[in-house]
Amino acid sequence: MNHLQPISGTPLIPPFFVTIYFAIFIGILLITYLFIHLKARDLHISHKLKKLAIFATVIKILVIIGVILVATYWLYPAPAPRKVMPLNNSIQVPLNNPVEIEFDRPVNRQVMEKSIFPDTPGVWVFEKPLYATHLYRKLTFYPHQSLEPGTVYKITLFNVQNTSKISDSRAYSLTFTTQNTPNVTSVIPRSDSSDIPVTSQVTINLSEGNDRVSDFEFSLNPEISFRTQLSQDKHSYLLIPLENFSQGTTYTLTIRKTDLFWNLDEDEIIHRSPTTEEYSGTFTTKEPPGIEEFAPPDTNAPVDSTIKIRFTQAMDQNSVKEGLQIAPDPGGKLLWEDDKTLIIKPTRLEYEKKYTVFLAQGIKDKEGGYLMEKVTKAFTTIGYVKPTNFSPSSGWEGVGIGNPIKVTFDQEVNKSSAQEKFSITPYISGDFSWEGNTLIFQPKDNLPFSTQVTIKIGGGIKSIYGLDSIQAFTSSFKTQSQVFKLSVPAFLQKHPLSCEVSALRMTLAYRGIQKTEEELLSKVGFDPTEHIGNVWGNPYERFVGNVDGRQMTTGYGVYWGPIARVAKEFTNSQSFEGWGVKEVTQAVIQGNPVIIWVFSRGGVPTSWYTPGGQKIYAVSGEHSVVVVGFVGPAEDPTQIIVNDPLVGQIYWTRSVFDKKWSVFNRSGVVIY
Repeated sequence: MNHLQPISGTPLIPPFFVTIYFAIFIGILLITYLFIHLKARDLHISHKLKKLAIFATVIKILVIIGVILVATYWLYPAPAPRKVMPLNNSIQVPLNNPVEIEFDRPVNRQVMEKSIFPDTPGVWVFEKPLYATHLYRKLTFYPHQSLEPGTVYKITLFNVQNTSKISDSRAYSLTFTTQNTPNVTSVIPRSDSSDIPVTSQVTINLSEGNDRVSDFEFSLNPEISFRTQLSQDKHSYLLIPLENFSQGTTYTLTIRKTDLFWNLDEDEIIHRSPTTEEYSGTFTTKEPPGIEEFAPPDTNAPVDSTIKIRFTQAMDQNSVKEGLQIAPDPGGKLLWEDDKTLIIKPTRLEYEKKYTVFLAQGIKDKEGGYLMEKVTKAFTTIGYVKPTNFSPSSGWEGVGIGNPIKVTFDQEVNKSSAQEKFSITPYISGDFSWEGNTLIFQPKDNLPFSTQVTIKIGGGIKSIYGLDSIQAFTSSFKTQSQVFKLSVPAFLQKHPLSCEVSALRMTLAYRGIQKTEEELLSKVGFDPTEHIGNVWGNPYERFVGNVDGRQMTTGYGVYWGPIARVAKEFTNSQSFEGWGVKEVTQAVIQGNPVIIWVFSRGGVPTSWYTPGGQKIYAVSGEHSVVVVGFVGPAEDPTQIIVNDPLVGQIYWTRSVFDKKWSVFNRSGVVIY
């Protein structure tokens, strides 16, 4: 753009101006002549011409005087600034605009001196002439490039005179401060904000107007397409997404800035500052709408129920209406309790019928959110009375003989009718109580041990809101087995192979006789025969081997005869062989613990000979335990309770007990 204009050009009084002047003068004379002619028709032509000459002379003198007065007013006084842009002492002045000074009358261009500080490349141009290229009243400074941001500029004019150079010479100055480069002052939505509607736009507010001062780059992650709009006052940007934001998503907005410097003559950028990050923040969009509450309950809904759907967001009611379906259709009408709560009043629901409510994918809330997937809710109306739970459950075993019996119904029932339809086999009297819809029967006496108990709920129980029961229900369980156990202390053996005297020590302690293993071992005695080949000692008489030795190599044990002999020194005892489980349980019932011989590991029969040639029957892993109790009937118990010197008290199943005991011909010692 070339702002230079010639200082001189057309002549001050050009020919066409003279032509116009005389044309106007002749026109005035013609009009005057016609006026005189019409007013004085009877006068001689010479008189008319005389009057016309006098009148024309007066008009010409008045015009000349007027022109002289106007010229004197415009050209004699000193010019003064009438309008400046920017205003004196103004701030936030744009960087790419010219400086304009308009005077109240034409100025003398040849004598005026002009300066700008700081020194700025540019051109001074006189503008707004009163006539052609003469009598200019406006001076404009066009900088060649962008002004420096945040800088105080001062323009000074000297020798300001009128065009006639008659007026005083005056000086004027203009001071202004340019704007800073714009920075981001705030962003809406604010950083770390949540629940932002998916239809939102992003507003970026700037500290200064941005009239091509800086280049802002905006990016959103996850990526979404948007268009950018600068406000009319250039103090804010608006990011307008081309599609809705994703629901329940955290977005990161990053803003980068590059300051620009322009060649204003060519309207092109001559320099870019390094790019800096102005802002980085996050916001999270609203979660998609969902179902916060649904009624009626999924089972046993009364037939006069209303359907209530409470959403998590304020919903678009038309969208919900279009996307709602109930199968089978119960009829009725839809009402909105508030923006979130839909009430459906069915015409009538049928008994014992399943209804399914469908909400289509895409149903919208008021802020543009939508259901991400189809929602299905179902409920079944109340029907015939039936029990939903028995306690103890059917098929249970080992139920406590004093446990209450509970029956839970699927709905509210007439309590008296339910109690009348309750029966128990074998019969036992008891008391009824209720917890909600649960009937509780507490037997007055304990149920018998190991007994199959059957609970029956007959048909005809009356419902409060549904249909009376039309069938019977039964449930059976088995009571616990009887447990009998003596309070025999359980001692762990002190030596690797001292299980027999450890078992004896337990039984003596049960009788109130406290002995140590060492005392009892000394009374049992040790067979000194060394284990050489197939010759060893006799466990039927004394302890064979080393009590701290290794089973079947350097140590073995002792049998029931010597243990019974030692026990008799303190209390009554009896050794036995070939007993059955019934004899053992009877002894325990009578309060007498029984030491028996079993195996712990191995259980393989073997033999050797004494030095005298007696054949000794033995079993690898020979071990002794104390029978202290049993589970079940004494005649045929299901478990045997033993105190094991290796591990303490344990329960053996009947099969384990029989297997371990039988290897020693079911032998042992009863301690009376």
